Amino acid sequence: LCEYSVPTTGPPAANAPDQRFVYGEYVDEPILKDGLTNGTTGVVYYSRNQQYSVTALTNATGSVIERYAYTACQIKVSGTVNDSKE
Repeated sequence: LCEYSVPTTGPPAANAPDQRFVYGEYVDEPILKDGLTNGTTGVVYYSRNQQYSVTALTNATGSVIERYAYTACQIKVSGTVNDSKE
């Protein structure tokens, strides 16, 4: 799956997506994203809990770059949390 910017004139270039996503077998199971995240370009990996909710994004070295928290009913209670302790 790819994501494209809408140019001011003409259709988007099919060979130049802004981001590319890879999904697993489950309907909402993102594995990785290749593109712009937090102002940097590169591959990020999705970590998830047993309910398939995304709990963190990690970079190629395994460092957490974004973290997410949820209530018991899987309602997101915190958005992007940069954690410099990781």
